Amino acid sequence: MAFFGENQVSAWCNIEGRGSVSIRDSYNVSSITDHGTGNYQFNFSTSLSNHAVCCEGEESGDTNGGAAFTCLRRHSTNSNNTRVRCTSGPGGGFFDFEHVYIIVCHDG
Repeated sequence: MAFFGENQVSAWCNIEGRGSVSIRDSYNVSSITDHGTGNYQFNFSTSLSNHAVCCEGEESGDTNGGAAFTCLRRHSTNSNNTRVRCTSGPGGGFFDFEHVYIIVCHDG
């Protein structure tokens, strides 16, 4: 079931964030750009009508064989893409996680 209108889910994406970064599955995401360690840009198939955007996400994986406390921070968003950065905890450095997920809603 699709929902259209104000506050709709405008895009979502599930990517492989390690090695050869790739999209596992998505809606309204045409491609991703890897800007370096833990720094990903999600490019929309159809541009958003404005910049009133909420982007939420998470990542999972491990570091050195153990579970990691992780943070996903929205870096920037415009009508054509959103960019996020993944860290290995508050104040931690950028990190490539195995699974990175985002969902984007906007006031369309």
